[in-house]
Amino acid sequence: MSEKSLYARDFTAWVKLTTQQLKDKNFEHLDLENLIDEVESLISEQKKWIRESLIKILTYAMKRLYLDIPERFHDWELYILRGQQQLKSDVRDNASILEYWDELFDHAWEIVLIRLEYDFKTDEEFDRHPYPKTWQLSRDFEFLVADDFYRK
Repeated sequence: MSEKSLYARDFTAWVKLTTQQLKDKNFEHLDLENLIDEVESLISEQKKWIRESLIKILTYAMKRLYLDIPERFHDWELYILRGQQQLKSDVRDNASILEYWDELFDHAWEIVLIRLEYDFKTDEEFDRHPYPKTWQLSRDFEFLVADDFYRK
């Protein structure tokens, strides 16, 4: 059975075989094409985690900034804090991911707008508390992980 067909049939078995081939320095039998694809996909996975943290931070920051519902502030601030902690941790472990920051922010912002619109689609709350369609504060990483950037 070739490594490529193994890759297509049983990813876990392919990983085990590839790992053993690397440990054994058996480079001539490596499935390089799929190995390169998998290594490159690690960046996509890291970008996904950064984007998810950004979505959480931006969504709840928008609610905290633009909805005057004090009884919800604590929960929203807690969600922001958790997103900030995760974002800081991910970037600390992978600082060069920030070269994709603008792309990640733009994509996250698109998703945030869709989610906010959906959150208020079934009632008139969205019309009474319209959100800006553009982010009004700094997009800078350091700003967004600062403790209370979302307070007016």
